[in-house]
Order: sequence, then C-alpha cells, then structure tokens
Amino acid sequence: MNNRRKFHRSALLGVTAIMLLFVFMLLPVLKMPAFADEMTYEIPSMNVEADIQRDGSMHVVENLEYYFNGEGHGIYRSLGTSGSEGIDVVKVSTTDSQGEVVFARNDSGQEGTYQLFQEGDNITLKIFKNTTDSGRVFRIEYLVKGAAKRYSDTGELYWKFMGTETGVEIGRFDVTVNVPGDSFKQGDIRAWGHGPLEGSLDVFANSAVFTVDSLPPNTMVEARLLFPKSYLSQAQEINAYRVEEVLAEEARWADEANAVRMKARVLLSLAALLIVLELALAVYLYFRYDKEYKPKFDGEYYRELPGDYSPAEMSSLMTFGRVSPNDVTATVMDLVRRKKLVVDEINYTEDRFLLPDKDVESILIRKVDGYDESGLKEHEIRLVSWLIDDMGDGKEVILSQLEKSIKGDKSTAMLYKSGYDLFVDSAKDAAQMRGFFEEGMSGARIGAILLGIAGVFGGAGIIAMLTAVSLGVALIATSIGLVLYSALIKKRTRYGAEQYGMWKAFKRFLNHFSQLDKAQLPSIVMWEHYLVYAISLGVAAEVIKTLKIIYPPEAFEAAGLTYLGHSYGRSMSPVTSFDTITNSISSSTAKALSAATSQLSSSGGGGGGFSGGGGGGGGGGGTGGF
Repeated sequence: MNNRRKFHRSALLGVTAIMLLFVFMLLPVLKMPAFADEMTYEIPSMNVEADIQRDGSMHVVENLEYYFNGEGHGIYRSLGTSGSEGIDVVKVSTTDSQGEVVFARNDSGQEGTYQLFQEGDNITLKIFKNTTDSGRVFRIEYLVKGAAKRYSDTGELYWKFMGTETGVEIGRFDVTVNVPGDSFKQGDIRAWGHGPLEGSLDVFANSAVFTVDSLPPNTMVEARLLFPKSYLSQAQEINAYRVEEVLAEEARWADEANAVRMKARVLLSLAALLIVLELALAVYLYFRYDKEYKPKFDGEYYRELPGDYSPAEMSSLMTFGRVSPNDVTATVMDLVRRKKLVVDEINYTEDRFLLPDKDVESILIRKVDGYDESGLKEHEIRLVSWLIDDMGDGKEVILSQLEKSIKGDKSTAMLYKSGYDLFVDSAKDAAQMRGFFEEGMSGARIGAILLGIAGVFGGAGIIAMLTAVSLGVALIATSIGLVLYSALIKKRTRYGAEQYGMWKAFKRFLNHFSQLDKAQLPSIVMWEHYLVYAISLGVAAEVIKTLKIIYPPEAFEAAGLTYLGHSYGRSMSPVTSFDTITNSISSSTAKALSAATSQLSSSGGGGGGFSGGGGGGGGGGGTGGF
C-alpha cells in the first residue's frame, strides 16, 4: 500500500514537472520586458504619420514612446531601405521641461547625439539620451525617396513601417498614410494592411489609418495603398500594369486571413468552452469525490476516546495524512503511559574544552528495564528504534546532545531524517489500514487529469499561434489547477468522517471541560490517556493548565499513574513537569529536523482587418532600448 501511494506521488510529480516545463517553454512568447544591461524597457505606443509626396517620396514622422525601468541610455531605430531609393534622416528630437530638444548627429556617443550606420539594406540610428525610471517620447523625422511607385494604371505604396526586428511588444501601433492631391473622391484609395490579424484599417478620402493594439514582438506592420496615378504627377512612370495583380494577390491573402480568423474563432471558442468545462468538472469532482460525508454523530462534546488507536494515527485522520513533530511527542508520552519508556528532566555539565564548562538542562528518554516490543504497533517500534537505538546508545538518548550532533555531522543528520521519515510513513500506513480514507482513483478523476493535460497543450498552442495570451494563460492555469486538484483529492470514508466528527467533539471537550459538571469528569488516570491525544490535537498546554485548577494535588497520587504521578521519579509538580517535558520534546524534534534538513540542503551546489500575407513591400526594421 505504501509503495502504491509512493507510485501515485511520483506519477503526480512527473505530470506536474511536464506541465511546468511547457509553461517555462512558453515564457519567451509571453509579454515580457526586454533586458538591456541592468534595466528593462517597455514601448507603450508608437505613432507614425506618413505623407506621400507627388514625386513618390514619403515624408515620415515617428513618435516612439519608451518607458525605462532603471537607468536607460537611449534607443536604436533601424529603417529598411529596400524598395526605395534611400532614406534621408531629417531630424531626431525629444522634449523635456524646456521644450523640444534636437539631437546632433556625430560619433561621440555623448548624451544628446545620435549615430547613423548603414548595414546592408538597413540604416540604424543610435540615439543617446539618459532616462531613469520614467517615460520619454523620441521623434524621428525622415524622407523615404522613391517609396511610392507610379504605374501605367495606378499609383502604389507598398511599405513596411515596422519589420520583424523589434524584440518587445508595442502597446499600440498607429500608422496614418496621407496621399497627395487637391480633390478627392470616395473610393479613390484602396488599402490593405499586413501583419497581425487583430489589426484594423480605416480608409478615408485622402488617407488610410492602420491600427494594431498590442503589436507582438518580432511582428511586422505593412501598408499597401492603390490610388490614382495622377496623384504622383512628378514621379517617373513605370511601364507596367499593376491593379489586377495586386487585387488578385490581396484577394488570395484576404481569403487566407479570413480562414485563419474563422479557425481562430473556433479555437478560441473551444478554449473558452474548455475552461468552463474544466471548472464545471472541478465542481462535480468536489461534490462527488471531495466533499466530506456528514457524520451521524452531531453532539457538541464527546467525553471519551472515539477510537482505540494511537495519537499519530488520529493525527493522520485529522490532517489527511500529515504527521508532525507533535505526534512524535505524543507517541513518546503514550509509550511512557504504557510503561515502555521513561522520560525525565536531567542536569549535566558539558565539557567545552578551552571554554568554561556549561551546566545543561535537558530531557532524557530511555527504555524501561526489561523493555520488549509486545503490544507495540509498527510505527511505535520504529520510533523507539530511531530515537534510542539509532540516535542514542540503545538504552537512552539525551535530546540536547542529539541536537548538537545533528548540527555538526551530516551523516547523523541523514540518519535522523531517515528515521523520522520511516516513522511518519509507518504512521500514515497504519492510519490508511484503519479505513479512514477512500482509496483508488475513479475514472472521472483520471479523465479530468487527461483533460487538464490536453488543456495545457491547447493553451500553449493558443499563445504561440494566435497570440491570445490572456485566454491561453487562463486555459493553462485552469488546466494545471484541474490536474493538481484531481490528483490530490482526498476524502474520508464514512467511517473516517464519523471518527473525525467525534474527535472534533472530543477536542471541544478538552477545551471546555472546566465548564462542565465536575462530577461527570473522568479520573486523573484517564486524563493521562487523554493528554497524549491532546498533544497531537494541539491543546495539551490548555488542558494541563486546567487540570491544575480542577484537580487537587492529592489526585496525582493515584495508583497506576506514570508521567502525571508524584511517584514517577521527580521532585517537581507532575503537571509542571509534563508541560516542560512535552514542550522540550516537540521543540527538540522540530529543531533537529530543521538542522537535519539544513545539513542535507547545503551539501549540493477597404477597411476592416489585416491579412497575414504581404511582406514583399519595402521598408522594415525595428526598434529597442539600451
């Protein structure tokens, strides 16, 4: 049974690791700020105003809004020259509190200057301006020579205003293209946009406006316009007919884009439906496999022990299989009550070599004379073997010395942690054997896990292919949640739920027994049994304080008492001694576990939308910060 549970845990860890791997693989395509040295930057917006001239050149003004987190030193902007006769930079500027600041072109690299490089079909501007934890708008004005072409049947602009070289998202990207002329008729201009399918296009009498909200990284924005060739009255005419070719090309791309849009709508609808289905399935799993049975017992108090099993088993029942250092203390004190162990406070002098000797108060746990394992459960045997045989000398162990040796020696730390884990696993197995928890995994839970895994793949695909980040992340999150929830569901059986209800009532009794009729309270001998469970329930300190008040001193002279009796080999008050001993054992166990874990851890080292076609126009380039 223990091996089967370990297999289930290993399988769950494997599934979770695979899903997290896919999430990490998605990080490069999620919205993340770009890094430049020790700062990050964002581009909230970019606005482009392009005026086509009668000679076919195009005057462009770009406003690039940057926000720097940390100390930024400037930006770069690359401009593609292919499809043109070259680009002349007119002016580079920004604004501050004094107004416009114009950058000078030189190679000094000083603030307030810019450099210009020719790199193949690109020119690159490197603009120097220190900006720390604030926003700034950079304005670049340039002239693209020969950008628009005059053909025998039309004028055409086919230009990429942003290429695929920008590594961060641009919050909003706007391009307005104005055509020259004195009189315009509606329909003179036909326009198409290429880039993300979420882009929009509005065509007016003398202009076209291209808009993209949230332009993804490394994504182009390309504009194509056809207009009367008379608008380019000063441009040289190319002896070729262009309209039919362009219309056929754009029709094909529009059909392809609409097909992709339809597919995307279907996929997004399915993703949204899958999220709803996963949430509904989680609700179903809760009511069918997770919601606890209602116990028949509904009393406020339960005045006796609900079951004949150990405090560690009871703790596992109450906490769905968790066993804590308090349960070590409870088990030790239960073995004292059953006359298998003896626990007492001791004083000894510690030799500290060159330092003065030190008086130490500690707790000693030893086996009784003639100790035998008869009547002990497996986890109780493991506890004695671990604490006294492995960590002690086979007869006894002193907790302060144990803590010291664990802190100083890795092998001792490993032995301690191994013994503790064996005790915990054994106690959990004992509780499982009691029939407290439902076993096995239903078909619905397995189906939910498989659906969740499919959802992770689906969410990854949506982000990667459709750039629908929010929906994709939501699908991945609900899918991972469904997988983990389905795999980790624990439910008590009807018997377990009944026992759980009784133990809760018993805990209320321990907290409130001072308010009850004293004539109905159990004897002090029974309290010795109750107290070991109070330790695991976390109310032992309150119970022992109340016992001091309720019972007179002579009550602790009753025959049969062990750790609560005056005759148990100590001079101090038994209730005071119990409080001190149990706190010391729990504290020492927690400290030793912490030290052992630390030792082990430190050992390693026409308007409308865009199409997805295009790419054949001139221009391009990208932008970024440094």
